[in-house]
Amino acid sequence: MSNRTSALRFKFSYLIGLLTWVIPLLGVSCGDDESSSGAPIIGCFNQVSGKYVSCPGDARCVDPTSGIEVNCFGLSDHADASTTPGDSSNQGGIPSTSCANPQCSLGYRACVAGLNGYITCTADAEQCPVWGTVVTCEEDTECFEGQCIVPGQCNPVFSCTEVGEKGCNTSTVVQCKVLPGGCTEWLPVVDCGTDGCVDGECQGGGGTGVSEPVTDCRSLYICVDKCGTDAVCRNNCLATAPAEDIGPFTKYENCLILNGCQALIDAGKVGGFLACAYEFCLVEYESCLGAVKAGNATCSAMLTCMNGCATADTQCLQTCGESGTVSAQLTYFQILACAETECPNRVGSEWTQCTNTQCSTLVNSCANAVSP
Repeated sequence: MSNRTSALRFKFSYLIGLLTWVIPLLGVSCGDDESSSGAPIIGCFNQVSGKYVSCPGDARCVDPTSGIEVNCFGLSDHADASTTPGDSSNQGGIPSTSCANPQCSLGYRACVAGLNGYITCTADAEQCPVWGTVVTCEEDTECFEGQCIVPGQCNPVFSCTEVGEKGCNTSTVVQCKVLPGGCTEWLPVVDCGTDGCVDGECQGGGGTGVSEPVTDCRSLYICVDKCGTDAVCRNNCLATAPAEDIGPFTKYENCLILNGCQALIDAGKVGGFLACAYEFCLVEYESCLGAVKAGNATCSAMLTCMNGCATADTQCLQTCGESGTVSAQLTYFQILACAETECPNRVGSEWTQCTNTQCSTLVNSCANAVSP
């Protein structure tokens, strides 16, 4: 018992270092009307709330209630964005604030799952946004982002020719970028807000943009993490990221959501989140953020090392944590997850005693682990 008590006595100080150790793992919380379990819409831009939820790779997503199909990201997903500078075929509008339950954004067009056609958001008799009737696409064409196009061809609504060129879409700066598959399309870069956009630039230097360059999947994840629930900021991060990094990013983020890891961190359960992420999303994590830093130390040796660190020495705690094998780190996270559930609101020796008793199987597994 004394060895286990010693091994666990620095639980709270270690968590201080833990937050520094695995900051890239901390994901973005869902909005008030969104759910990490997939409701009401997973992988879609919610036209009513104006908030965004990711989906894996280049997959499409469907609102389970209305059956409306929406692309994962891009101009058509933004409630107040049109398609290309000067184009009015898919202008988005802000729903009337006097409407109790606006269905969509005025002018927005979306494909309907199961039907080869699209619907347009129009105003009803009370000027509230509602979905209109389905317009069926002609034979040999298919609906894509609210437009009937020839399969295999790039979407003409979003197409552009000069890669890198900037323009304006109402108050949003857009840029011509190459997407997976080789198509070149206009994507949002920054929302200028009330400053307005002229010739591809925000007037007055305003706008909600990306403060740091997004050069790879790791920097994209950090960029999105800093946005919190700011949908415009999030979309700006996605728009400025290299196309090849969006897939790994969304796969990792979606893995956290679908396996319940995101719900744990949203509830403040750090140990549970880390155990979940290491157990279910390690491959996706490493594909986006790089290999987990791990050594050859057993779980017991790793904790002995941490016990030798000063309480506030986060660098020492991080070094010791990274000295353990991936399996050792997972076991420790599982102990913390167990303690969060079985020993809430307990501190010091009371926490240690409770953890050693209620989580004895995991504690013994850590104490008795052998070198790989």
